[in-house]
Amino acid sequence: MEVMGSKNEEEVQRQRQRTVSLLWNQEREELVCEIEELENKILDLTSKPSEGEKLAQQYAVLQAELEAQWKNTKTLVKENAELKKSRDTLQKVADLEGDWNESENRKPQLEAENEEVRGFNHHSVPVG
Repeated sequence: MEVMGSKNEEEVQRQRQRTVSLLWNQEREELVCEIEELENKILDLTSKPSEGEKLAQQYAVLQAELEAQWKNTKTLVKENAELKKSRDTLQKVADLEGDWNESENRKPQLEAENEEVRGFNHHSVPVG
């Protein structure tokens, strides 16, 4: 009977080894899957820019836009000053033209008054 007990023990031992082997293979497959998932996550993380890099890129874009707008603003301020100067010059010219027209309009009246004064002086009797 000892041979039979020995065979049973060997069978039990083989069954345990198969069970341990199956469990080991199952655990090994789970670990391999976890490693693959982690490697994929690492690839994803290294291929995408970090939040800091994204912020740095956004900052660079905003800074370039601000500099372009500032340059445009300086140009517009300069153009505005030139336009104001032109406007003031044109206003002076318009004022001078108005004065000229007013003088031209008064010219016949002044000439008539001048003639009147000359005629009066010519006909007047000298006091003496």
